[in-house]
Amino acid sequence: MKNYFEHKEQVKYVDGLLTNNHEWQWIIEYIEENFTLDDVSNWSEFQTRDQNLREVLLHFVKIVEVCRTIPKIKNRVCMDLYILARYYNGIIEQEECKSCIKTEFGRALYFVIWLTKLENQDNKTKYVVDYRLLQQKNFWNLINMDSFELYKEDIYILASDIKLLGFENAMKILSDNIEKKYYKYTGEFVKKNKEIILSGNAFSFRHIEMEHFITWQEEYVKDMLQISIRHGKLVPRFSDGITTTPDFTLWTEDVLSKIQSYFNCEEIDFVVETICLIQFGKVPSNNTIILHCKLLSDIIKNDDKSFEILRSSSFEVISFLFKEKMMKGVTQQEAYREFLKLIHRITEPKILDKIINAGIPLNKGQKDLLRKFYEEKYKKIEKIVNISELSQYLGDEDIPKQIDNEYYLLTVKAFERYIESCNGIEIADLFYNFMVFLININATNQNVDKKLIKQHMIFTQQLWEEKYYKEQCSNLQSFEYTTTVETKEVELYNEQILRNPIFAAKNCISAEKEFICNIMEAVSENPIRYLFSSISLTPVYPIKINGVNCDKHDIDIMLRSIIDDINVTMGYKFLNRLEIDIYLTAVHESYKDNANTTAALFTKEEEVYRFISEETKYELIPYEYNLKLAHLTQLFPILEIKIRELGSLTGIVPFKENLTNFMQYKDPSSVLRELLQEIYSELKGFENVSDLLFVYNFMYNSNSLNIRNECMHGRDYLSGKRLKFAFKMTLLAIYMVIFRIKIIEEYKEDNGV
Repeated sequence: MKNYFEHKEQVKYVDGLLTNNHEWQWIIEYIEENFTLDDVSNWSEFQTRDQNLREVLLHFVKIVEVCRTIPKIKNRVCMDLYILARYYNGIIEQEECKSCIKTEFGRALYFVIWLTKLENQDNKTKYVVDYRLLQQKNFWNLINMDSFELYKEDIYILASDIKLLGFENAMKILSDNIEKKYYKYTGEFVKKNKEIILSGNAFSFRHIEMEHFITWQEEYVKDMLQISIRHGKLVPRFSDGITTTPDFTLWTEDVLSKIQSYFNCEEIDFVVETICLIQFGKVPSNNTIILHCKLLSDIIKNDDKSFEILRSSSFEVISFLFKEKMMKGVTQQEAYREFLKLIHRITEPKILDKIINAGIPLNKGQKDLLRKFYEEKYKKIEKIVNISELSQYLGDEDIPKQIDNEYYLLTVKAFERYIESCNGIEIADLFYNFMVFLININATNQNVDKKLIKQHMIFTQQLWEEKYYKEQCSNLQSFEYTTTVETKEVELYNEQILRNPIFAAKNCISAEKEFICNIMEAVSENPIRYLFSSISLTPVYPIKINGVNCDKHDIDIMLRSIIDDINVTMGYKFLNRLEIDIYLTAVHESYKDNANTTAALFTKEEEVYRFISEETKYELIPYEYNLKLAHLTQLFPILEIKIRELGSLTGIVPFKENLTNFMQYKDPSSVLRELLQEIYSELKGFENVSDLLFVYNFMYNSNSLNIRNECMHGRDYLSGKRLKFAFKMTLLAIYMVIFRIKIIEEYKEDNGV
C-alpha cells in the first residue's frame, strides 16, 4: 500500500474544501484502495498504523467541517476514522462515538483523541492527536491537568477497554501523569551526552539517541541541541514556512525555567541559558558565559583549525554577548582573561576582521595590524587607473570602515573623473557601487564628515536622474523580436478570460512541479546570467537585482520548499546544480514575464472595469482610454474589501484575533497569506490556486510586482505604459477574487448550505 495521497488527489481534496464540496465518495474509495486499513493487535502496531493513517484522519477532520453527509465506507478502520473525525468536531457526542467504533485500532485512537480534547480545553491548544501524556514522564508538570483530575475515573474505565499488547507501558506513563508522579533526574542524560552538550559546537544540529519513555524535560533538551545559532537567531533543523522542527514556540521562559530546576546542573544550565539568551535576550549566568569562553578557547588552541572559530556556535554566542554588552560580569575571571589572551594571539587580518565585527575586543597590536590592513586597502585609490579598478575598490566592504577624509575626497574625485571620461554602460555599475560605498561609510565610519557624505548622496542621485539616466538608456543595445498573433486568437483569449479569469492566472503563474522543473532545468543549462547580479536602470537610480529576499515572506519560503523538493527528487535532470534562491528568482522572473505577455494580450479592460463597477457598491470614476492615476488607486480598496470577503467565506477571520487590536481589520495580504498557508499545509503546493498566487504576488509581494504597494508609495506604476500595465493587472486581480467568491456562493446555494 502507498499509505499516502498522490498529488492529484491532494489537489482534488483542497479544491473540494475551497468550494465546500459535499461529494467525497471518491476520497473514501481512494483511501480504501491505497492505505493499509487492517486492524491491530498490539500498541506498537497501533502507533505505526496511526502514523500511516494520520493524514487520513486530518483530511476527514477538514471534510466533516464542510460536509455532514456520511459517505459509503466499507472498511471498518476507515469508518472508525470518519466517526472519530465527527467526534473531534463535536458533531456527535462521546457515547455515540464510542458505541459506533468497531475496531481495536478505533478504540485505541478514540482514547487518545479523547485525552487530547481534554488537554485542548484546559490549555487552549488545537491538537487532533497528542501522545505526549502517554510517552513523556512528568508531562503533568508542563500542562494544565484540571480536566484529567475531574475525569480520572472515566479515563481508567476507558483505558480498560483497550486490549492491545504493550499498551500497559503507555498506560503506566499516563497513570503516572494523572497521579502527578514526579520522576527525579537520575543524572544519566548528562552522563551519556556530556561530550555533545559541552562543546564549542553544541548548537549545530546535533543528534542524540534516546530510549523510550523519557521525561519531557529530557525531550526538550534533546530538541534544543538539534538547532543551530546563526547571526543571533535560532535556526531550526527543518522549516516549511508554517511549522518548524523543533518547535521554538514551546520554549517559553516558564518552561525553560522548569527544565533548569529539574536538572539542576551546569551542563543543562549551559544549554537552557543559551537558548534564553538568543530567544529572549536574557543574560546568562557567569558560569554559562565562562563555559562558552572555555569551549571557544579549546578551538583556538588548535592552530590547524583556526578558521573553525568563526563557524562555532560558541563564537556566535560570545559575539551576541559582546554586542549586547552582557560580558561585564565575567571580565575579572581568570578563564575570561585566558580566553582574551588566546584571542589576542591571532594575527591573521581576515580572521581579526571577523572577530572585531563580532564585537570581540582586540589588543593594540591587533588593531594596528587591522588598521594597517585597512590603510593599505583604502590608499589603493592613488594607484587606480581605470573604471574597472575603481568599481572593485568601491565594492570592498573593508574600505568604508577606516577611510579618512583625505582619501574619501580622493575617492569622490576619482568617481567624478571617470563618469566624465567614460560613456559606456559600465557607468551605471559605477553609480551603483559609489552609492553603496557612501551608505556604508555613513553607517560605519567615524572619520569622515557625515554631513558631507549626505550631501554627496543627494548630489549623486540628482546627477543620475537629471543627466546620466537618459544617456545610459540611449547607450543600451536594443534587441527586438515580434510575435504575430491573429486577431481571432486574441479575441478568443480575451473571451476565455471574461468567462473565467483564472485562465489568465494559470497563464501567468503556474505552481505545477513540471512547470517549475522546466524553469529550473533551463536555468541549470544557462547559469551564467544568474551567477552574476544585473543592473536595472530606473529614473531614480540604477538598482542591482540580487535575487529574492525571503525574510518575512512566508509564501516564498513555501515556494522555495517546493523548489528544494524538485531539486532533490529531479535534480538528475539539471546540467548544473545551483543555489535554491537562484531557482526561486528565475521562477519569479518567469511569472513577471508572463504577466507582461498577459497584459499585452488582454484588451477587455473596459468590460472588466464596468463589471467591477456593477459588482461594488462604491462608485468608480468613468473609464477613459487615457488613464489617470486615480483610475488605478481607486481599485485598491475594492480589492482589499473583496479579499476580506473571500477570507470570511473560507474560514479566515478578516480582523485581528486579539483584544489589543480589537476588531481591527487585517491587512489583505495577511488574509491571502493565511489562506495560502492553509492550502500549502494540506497540499504542499499551490497548483490549484494560481488565482490567489496571482493576487498575492502581483499586488503585495516585494519579490514580485508588488503593484499595490509600489504605486501607493509613489515608487512605480504612476504613468504611461507602467500605469496601463498595473491597471490591467489590478482589474484582473479583483475579477479573480470576485469569481472565486461567486464559485463558493453558488455551490453553497446549490447544496443548501
